[in-house]
Amino acid sequence: FMFPGGSAQYVGMAKEIYQNEPVFRQSVDQCTEMLEPELGLNLCQFMYPSDEDIERAKQELKRTLYGLPALFIVEYALAKLWLSWGVKPEAMIGHSLGEYVAAHISGVFSLEDALKLVLLRGRLFERLPEGAMLSVALTEEEARQVPIEGLSIAAVNGSSLSVLSGAVDAIERAEKYLEKLEPKRLHISVAAHSAMVEPILDEFQAFFEKLSLSSPKIPFISNVTGSWIKDSEAVDPEYWRKHLRQTVKFAEGIEELLKGTGRIFLEVGPGTTLTTLSSQFLTQRQDSAAISSLPHHLDQRSDEEFLLNALGQLWLEGISIDWPKLYEGEKRLRLPLPTYPFQRQRYWVEPCEVEELERVSLQKSDKKRKLKSREELSNWFYLPNWKQTPLTTQPLNNPEILFLIFVDRLGFGDRVAESLEAQGYKTLLVKIGERFEQLDKRRYLIDPKSKQDYENLMQDSGLLKKSLRILHFWNVTEQAPSIEEAKWLGFYSMLFLAQAIGDGIEEAKIYLISNGLQAVSSEEVVHPSKATLLGSCKVIPQEYQNLKCSSIDITNFEDRFIEPLIDEFLSEEFGNEITYRAALRYQKTYEPFKIPETTNSKVLRYEGVYLITGGLGGIALTLAEYLARNLKAKLILVGRSSLPPKSLWQEQDYSKEQSEKIAKLKLLEELGAEVLALSADVADKEQMQEVLQQAKEQFGTINGVIHTAGVPVGGLVQLKTVEAADRVMRAKVDGTMVLDELLKDESIDFLLLCSSLNSILGGFGHVAYAAANAFLDSYAQSRNLKIGWTVSVNWDTWQE
Repeated sequence: FMFPGGSAQYVGMAKEIYQNEPVFRQSVDQCTEMLEPELGLNLCQFMYPSDEDIERAKQELKRTLYGLPALFIVEYALAKLWLSWGVKPEAMIGHSLGEYVAAHISGVFSLEDALKLVLLRGRLFERLPEGAMLSVALTEEEARQVPIEGLSIAAVNGSSLSVLSGAVDAIERAEKYLEKLEPKRLHISVAAHSAMVEPILDEFQAFFEKLSLSSPKIPFISNVTGSWIKDSEAVDPEYWRKHLRQTVKFAEGIEELLKGTGRIFLEVGPGTTLTTLSSQFLTQRQDSAAISSLPHHLDQRSDEEFLLNALGQLWLEGISIDWPKLYEGEKRLRLPLPTYPFQRQRYWVEPCEVEELERVSLQKSDKKRKLKSREELSNWFYLPNWKQTPLTTQPLNNPEILFLIFVDRLGFGDRVAESLEAQGYKTLLVKIGERFEQLDKRRYLIDPKSKQDYENLMQDSGLLKKSLRILHFWNVTEQAPSIEEAKWLGFYSMLFLAQAIGDGIEEAKIYLISNGLQAVSSEEVVHPSKATLLGSCKVIPQEYQNLKCSSIDITNFEDRFIEPLIDEFLSEEFGNEITYRAALRYQKTYEPFKIPETTNSKVLRYEGVYLITGGLGGIALTLAEYLARNLKAKLILVGRSSLPPKSLWQEQDYSKEQSEKIAKLKLLEELGAEVLALSADVADKEQMQEVLQQAKEQFGTINGVIHTAGVPVGGLVQLKTVEAADRVMRAKVDGTMVLDELLKDESIDFLLLCSSLNSILGGFGHVAYAAANAFLDSYAQSRNLKIGWTVSVNWDTWQE
């Protein structure tokens, strides 16, 4: 460990470390509290001041009364932090004041005595006449020959680097005399280690004579001798008198440390001065390195980043780190990765007879015919369908299964729980509340909007150790919930639940029970607001190998239909989207649907007026080009990013992205379209009202709307935040509802929603995107039943 000396301190030194590292903060607070009675203030107010007090703090830390104790405290606290991480010094060296830190760490004097002597040193220095110190590129011998009276050699820091000390006028003359060597003034107002400190030496020594001094337990280098401290020196007050007055032999000390095997020098204090000084001795040493703990005060890098980088460098140099201590008390965002099943299979092609070869050849020909038929556009499409699929396996009879039941406000979940308990199963009930609270042994309240409540539930109830079935009834409601309420009761509830379980449980099956989510027949009412929970249901099992999830939609809450549901919960069969209509069980499938080829659209109008959201994106511009080329359409392209006025489109100094969009708009006009490009957020009602008004003023009406706006931002469930998910869902969910309200009195021919296959297939890292597109699909189904021509297209990935 290397501990720097006076003038290294600055306001805000190690501030991030103080904020983020408990060991460091506790050490600093311990010291400042011990000094507070002596100073009449807490030194932290100068070390880490508020913004309005920074200038005053800078002036105060220049005073030795405050600056020296502040420097000692930071070095001591930093040493304690390194020690807590398992970084223990074999040896130490301090520079002037820094030797006090080394001596205390080594056990020569107590922390309380160390703080008192540093405070005394600061007070005694303030009694002295103002002095100055000057660093200059001279050997010790050359420094002694500087022909100016009143100078002392305060330190020898290298083979050609010395520090002169003396009265201000003497230092000024020396500075002028040595100006070709570009000397550097130190930020200190006292002539330390010079003849000017002699008036305070007796009082300083007398203080040491009152202390209880002990032999060092960790060897350190003496500034006075440039060699290893002797036990007799460490406990001798006379030694510490010399230490205050005589030249600091730092260069000799580094050379002594480098005798024999290599060393890793770690600067334990603010700045990089000692790292720089010691590095001059390491140029020919491949077995040694010098590392700083904190940045220079002009370095804008993060203290925490700099410190952890130093830790990494130490590890690379072979220093053992106590990694559990590094993370102690922290909640790590550990991300469990999916395991890889090493399913070793043979793929050796066995020899076969001629007849077998002919059979394989026929199969290949048949496959080619099928592939060719898939090339026809009309064969690309599928429609969802509900297929009756009764359970074929007998329910399990395993009393060890625990049921965690999120009960609805209608009481259906409570009745399911009673039936399970009557069959001998244990249940824990979770109700919607305003805070986390355990009502009794089997009932809890949680706030659906509090991620922490879900974590508390899993920890408090000990569920992570159980074989678990989770029944989630919060989407069983009397009326359709609002979009916002449905997100919290469905999508976010599942997100928080998965994050709380993580990989802390061997296996859990999750059943999301709802009503009004699915429509098996055209007579049923659909609540699109609930559909976002399908995104959670599809993606969570893809990212968590230990979780399975099934959506079960019901219409009947009579007791006689509870038993079929319980059979579902106890069955080994597991479908992703299930509905129960009366006692009949249906599973969602997708059937090929051949679209008839036609050249005459019955919906699109020649020179029709079409509003396209996400209008400057790749999908929107591709569709717009079709409408322009084939129908000479009038196009209102709405996007969040703005373009310069049309009158300035000929300018050449736009970004590549803007230039490409302007070129596309020009192409649309060349193809015969009239284009109105507007900037608006589709989820902002006022902005979209303005868009509709401008569109009608220019074109008179709107014949159709194509909603392509969307943000396909990925992100794993375990790390997904509400803000990140809302950013993904804003355009598709909130934007669709804005369009719904603004178009309710408009007589448009169609509304086309650009959804994604993610709503059907899920997708690793796309929980929010799958949820947003599931909403579009459900909204299209609902609106189509009420109003008419509404289509949601589940696109695959676009080339752009």
